[in-house]
Amino acid sequence: MFLHGSWSHIIGNMVFFWAFGPEIEDAMNPLRFSAFYLSGGLLAKLAQVLASPNSTVPNLGASGGRSCYLDIPLHSLQFWLELVRRRSSPSRPQPKANPKR
Repeated sequence: MFLHGSWSHIIGNMVFFWAFGPEIEDAMNPLRFSAFYLSGGLLAKLAQVLASPNSTVPNLGASGGRSCYLDIPLHSLQFWLELVRRRSSPSRPQPKANPKR
């Protein structure tokens, strides 16, 4: 699960982690997120082997785990609305305008 077929494969997975991982990890907590990611990756590997047991295609990459945690936001409108709210809100409080004197 921790091997990748090329640099573009690992970079693509890292982009998804960077874009979606923090929000999902915050929602789940780090331990549950790690367990969910690892179990999703292992289940994806098992599904690939069961679907094609005689395949000679290498079973590489963390795309199964990535797909598992991306299913959470893809199927949750509430998650997307919260993500938009977090991304659109300023990271630090804006100074209040001085009232007219």
